[in-house]
Amino acid sequence: FTDEEKAYAGRKAFIVNRIGDFGFLIGIFILFNQIGSVGFAQVNSAALPLGVASIAALCLFIGATGKSAQLPLYIWLPDAMAGPTPVSALIHAATMVTAGVYMVARLSHLYVSAPGIMAVVAVVGVLTAIWSALIATSQNDIKKVLAYSTVSQLGFMFIGVGVGAFFAGTLHLITHAFFKACLFLGSGAVIHGLHGEQDIQRMGGMRRYMPSTRMTFLIATVAITGILPISGFFSKDEILGQALHTRAFGFLTLGYSGPHLTFLGPLIYAVGSFSAFLTSFYMWRCYFLTFSGEYRGPESVHPHESPSVMTLPLWILAGLSVVGLVLGLPKPWVHGTALQGWTWEHFTEGVFSRPRGGAPEEFAPYLGYGIALIVGWAGWAGAYSLYFKRGLAGDELLTSRVRGLRRALANKLYVDELYGWAVVRPIWALARGLWRFVDATIIDGLFVNGIPSFIAWISAMARRFQNGDVQRYAAVTALGVAALLYVFLVRG
Repeated sequence: FTDEEKAYAGRKAFIVNRIGDFGFLIGIFILFNQIGSVGFAQVNSAALPLGVASIAALCLFIGATGKSAQLPLYIWLPDAMAGPTPVSALIHAATMVTAGVYMVARLSHLYVSAPGIMAVVAVVGVLTAIWSALIATSQNDIKKVLAYSTVSQLGFMFIGVGVGAFFAGTLHLITHAFFKACLFLGSGAVIHGLHGEQDIQRMGGMRRYMPSTRMTFLIATVAITGILPISGFFSKDEILGQALHTRAFGFLTLGYSGPHLTFLGPLIYAVGSFSAFLTSFYMWRCYFLTFSGEYRGPESVHPHESPSVMTLPLWILAGLSVVGLVLGLPKPWVHGTALQGWTWEHFTEGVFSRPRGGAPEEFAPYLGYGIALIVGWAGWAGAYSLYFKRGLAGDELLTSRVRGLRRALANKLYVDELYGWAVVRPIWALARGLWRFVDATIIDGLFVNGIPSFIAWISAMARRFQNGDVQRYAAVTALGVAALLYVFLVRG
């Protein structure tokens, strides 16, 4: 709490999440008013009118956008990375921030009954994925790169549940927990080995000093970029494949089931595929600038590998990132009943609802695999040509071509400044105005200070009659007696 940056990040996370919680509570109240319960089983089995289901689902999703850092409530998560790296690995990669995705998936029957809101979920997810991926391409803080990567990957999960691919969305939640926790802990090992340095422009050549960290970071990078044979390929490709083939969307018009938004699925697929390309690009950029080339930091710092107590969890998570491949295999692909029991399709069988008009949750044709592989390798090729061969000169070359865009992305597209101007300043001005009128004028002026001042004035007036002058006492007594005689004798 003594560090202003960390204290500010905590306040920011608290306030932004309370905005989402406001919508979440309204959704809970609506469901309780209509059903009398907020249990998953009762909500999913209830037959709600389209309008009620849509409003409740939308309010609950507002809560999910705050908890899972989606547009426009994503701004707290990158700043929250100011905390310790193990905390980021646990809470911001695997547990807390995925609660919104889990909630939407568990309420699959409710969202299926409100197809317009499913479209909103998918659109918000894909916009968050592309928005955060663009920002991540120009970040130099290794933890900020991973932070925006987390926001982008959460967007992919919401694409999955938004297009009705609840199986794929929750599968990506699990595989993401493995490789993103490995990446965060790996970045912490690098920061530890460089005595607190977090700028990837001041790293380089870490493959010679940190072989274990480098290898585990490489495995997790392959997983997140969606390159076979690591788990991230199956979950991300399945999400995009479902988006391409889905016909489950309806208009966001409460009480009206109009024509389907047939163009929305292919559009989400196209934007999502470009986001996957950017994911591959910025993650390989981070890897090459950190572990390839020559060391670019100060000579006074001597990089070193972390102790085994830090590298052992990295190897475990890297292994889970590889073994997680089994979770993504569809049961027809798996020979042997024992192995079939470990697939995510087996665990979730019968749990999620399937939207009408949605594509069956089967893997896309081999053409889809080919496109996904091309996207992943294209991002690697772009980062390899710019950063593996050129190092920091790759950033300079890219900046010379799109200087304005790179500056905007490095400044996070000025979203914090926009929120400060459009939201924080007006609220601050309103709060100061209310303070001056309500608190300073009415409460302090009238009640806190006004009443004591009035009592003090009465006391001062009363003290004039108690000044010790006997003649004044006698005169006042005589006047009192005269007044009483007048009242009783003359007017009585």
